Amino acid sequence: MGLFSKKEEKEPARADGFVRVARLKDIRPGLIREASAGNVKLSLTNAGGNYYAFAANCPHQGWPLWSGDMKGELVRCYLHRWQFNVRTGENVAPGMPVCLPTYPVMVEGEYLFVNVTGVEKK
Repeated sequence: MGLFSKKEEKEPARADGFVRVARLKDIRPGLIREASAGNVKLSLTNAGGNYYAFAANCPHQGWPLWSGDMKGELVRCYLHRWQFNVRTGENVAPGMPVCLPTYPVMVEGEYLFVNVTGVEKK
C-alpha cells in the first residue's frame, strides 16, 4: 500500500539516511497509516500535530498495528490490546519488557521523512 501516486515516486535515501515516505496531508490525526522506507515496513501517525514512525507490526505477536487505534501518543494493538507509546516505544503495561521499535522522523515542506537506519531500540 503506497502513499504516493505514480507521478510522485519515492526518492532513494538521502545522505543523512532519511527517506521520503508520505505526504503530511495523508497522515491525519488519530489514524495509523502503513508505509515503507526501503525494505522496512512501518506505521505512521499524527498525534497532536507531531508525526511518529514505528514498527508496522506489534512486537508481541506480529499483528499489524494499522488495525489498532490511537489515543494521544498510545497505539493499541487490536489483537491483544497491548499499548505502546509511539514517541518512546515503551510498553505501558507495568513489567512488560517488550518495546515497540520507533524511527526518527523529519518534516520537510509537505512531506514526512523517516530514517530507518537510526532505529531507536529500547
